[in-house]
Amino acid sequence: MPQIQNTMRQNCTLLAVLCGEFAEKRQTPASLAPDTKRLRLSYPFPELASSGRLEVHTLINPTLEQFREAQQAVHPVFLYLQGQQQENEEEIGTLVWGDTDLSDPQMFVSLITPPFPTMVYLEVPTGEKLAQSLHSKGIPYVVYWRNLFSSYTASHFRHALMSVIQSSCSHTWDAFQLAHASFRLYCVRNNHVQSVKLGPCLLGDAPKTNVIPAGDEVNEEQGCSEGFPDIRIYDEDVSMKFLLCGVPCTLDACLLGALEDGLNALLNIEIRASKLQNRASAHPPLQAEDLPHGVVTMRCDITTCSSAHVSFLVSCSAQTCFDDQLLGSRIKNEIIEKRQLVRALLNNEDNKPSSYEPLPSMCVACGASTFEVWITMPKWAAQEDFLKDVMQFLLQRGHIRLVPQGGLAEFPDAVLNSKRLDLYNLYKEVVYRGGFYVGNGINWKGQIFSKMHNHTVTNKMTGVGNTLKRHYETYLLEYELAHDDIDGECCLICHSGALGDWVNCGLCGEWAHLGCDRRKGLSTFKDYSKADGMEYICPQCSLAKYKPPLPAP
Repeated sequence: MPQIQNTMRQNCTLLAVLCGEFAEKRQTPASLAPDTKRLRLSYPFPELASSGRLEVHTLINPTLEQFREAQQAVHPVFLYLQGQQQENEEEIGTLVWGDTDLSDPQMFVSLITPPFPTMVYLEVPTGEKLAQSLHSKGIPYVVYWRNLFSSYTASHFRHALMSVIQSSCSHTWDAFQLAHASFRLYCVRNNHVQSVKLGPCLLGDAPKTNVIPAGDEVNEEQGCSEGFPDIRIYDEDVSMKFLLCGVPCTLDACLLGALEDGLNALLNIEIRASKLQNRASAHPPLQAEDLPHGVVTMRCDITTCSSAHVSFLVSCSAQTCFDDQLLGSRIKNEIIEKRQLVRALLNNEDNKPSSYEPLPSMCVACGASTFEVWITMPKWAAQEDFLKDVMQFLLQRGHIRLVPQGGLAEFPDAVLNSKRLDLYNLYKEVVYRGGFYVGNGINWKGQIFSKMHNHTVTNKMTGVGNTLKRHYETYLLEYELAHDDIDGECCLICHSGALGDWVNCGLCGEWAHLGCDRRKGLSTFKDYSKADGMEYICPQCSLAKYKPPLPAP
């Protein structure tokens, strides 16, 4: 099935086409626009700009020929079409480029030429007929609005959709589901939209995992039972407490449903782009039933979309277990297609109910309405499993002093910025950037600390980089050296893995030798490699960040 991005390093190219008298003024940065041209907006509409994996090209009021030329020049994966922006910022009108009205579906569809984009987003009112025409022509996914809508609700959905795409190698289907859940939580819950049926819609099929079926002859030869599934994953569900903060409201099916769908979409994104890294023979759990002849059990290590490491205990036929591609596909299919990963609970395992009325407290979220919601999810999706593994590893190595007597509930007992040290994200971000010893080019404060739960926007801590390095050496360095969690890195400029002055890009997370970067004005390696040092931006990200938009007609 087509995806917005096929690999983690591939950018998603977006061609945004805006129209209307006020479109250009709204897109002009305030610092560049004269006072006579600057548009005073009462609502902070997010700016369309390249960021992360999203490479944005913008056209404003183009001619038909300019639109065709832009398609051929850009080859967009994602085509975004916004209706007329009126002086009244609450409204978005139909598609009108200059004097050309594009409301006729046949006329507009004729403008879309191969290679077709993977997704088209129509931000125009009553766009169902236009969307159906595009989908019939061969566009895999079309997002549209069935009814009239305000620019505020559209802005929230668009910003959520763009944020998902720019931050993860997500499938179009999952990106829409996550953005739609955000739309329901914000716009429907706050009465900006009266019904979820008035929100954005998606034309397109849910992706299917391509599983190569095992041959019948092999199964018969190995004596597999007909009643045994293709693969069995031994996993437990755990209950976790979520704290929801926001405007005053009540906990109802709409809120819980949107929360479930959003979390399910996040986990689907993680698993759909996962890769099987390692497998080893293992014993089935004691409570498992006797396995049929020809069925073996394996411990499978998976790397998810965000480079998190997950371990599964599975049983399946020998043919499946020793075929990495087939095994990985069956694991994905079992997790995504055959189960709902996340469910909101009315009561937790101790029969404590989720709070249906808000619990205001000035100590939490500055007094905003707060709910305690119990969620059940797979054990592999919880950080608790990682902390248990680290704790057991430290005990096996004799570091008893690092494990508190209270066990997992008090581990680790280190505190940073008035919160318990977030070992999970500390480890994940360091190994993603090459590991402790390769990571002299890591900006520990800017790249690591900002991704941890200990980080706050208003923190004024000094020396946090050195503190993180010390905590990593204490709790995680031996664990890292004993586990194969680091992928080999190549310099994105010279494409070699030779030793040298490695620096890590603060935008894309890729590595480069500073000596290979010949741009003028760069700082010294010492400036980048200090724990609280400067942030390095690679040449590709610099071009994407400061690339000028396509010229307006």
